[in-house]
Amino acid sequence: MPPPSPLEVIIGLLATSLGDDAARQIVVRAAKASGIENPSTRDEATRLLAHIEAAGSTAGLAARLARSRLERGLRFGGSGFSGTFASSIPAPSSKVKLSELAATFARALGDTKAEEVVQKGAAALGFAGPAVSTEQAVRLLESLVAHGGVVGTVARFAKVKFLLEKEK
Repeated sequence: MPPPSPLEVIIGLLATSLGDDAARQIVVRAAKASGIENPSTRDEATRLLAHIEAAGSTAGLAARLARSRLERGLRFGGSGFSGTFASSIPAPSSKVKLSELAATFARALGDTKAEEVVQKGAAALGFAGPAVSTEQAVRLLESLVAHGGVVGTVARFAKVKFLLEKEK
């Protein structure tokens, strides 16, 4: 199987936060608007992500995170990106309180519902205790994205925000 095209890799970087279809639409539109339809260098990929980031909103936050990942760990070669995204996730040794994750949902869902959603999500993944590792927190947020609706939308935003805060 041939390696993915550079645009597909950028779409993949954004899809974890925005969903596949939205990420594809945003990247294709930005590639055309910026004139970088086939990025072949890390600089071009970074400029394309900066173009998306400049638009703001959740897509802008996702692009900021993706740009950080690109700058920190991915390699870009003539045939596309190589490397893994795992290096962009903070080390799993730090702990995250489930109550902190619930707080990111509270504005949209209310305190009680936010706590319930996070606790049920953690239990479904087999996470016990008042805190989880950073890696488990990311997995929990990703699982909540799959719920769709308001919970999924808030989880996408919460995941981007969480990862950006952990990178500081």
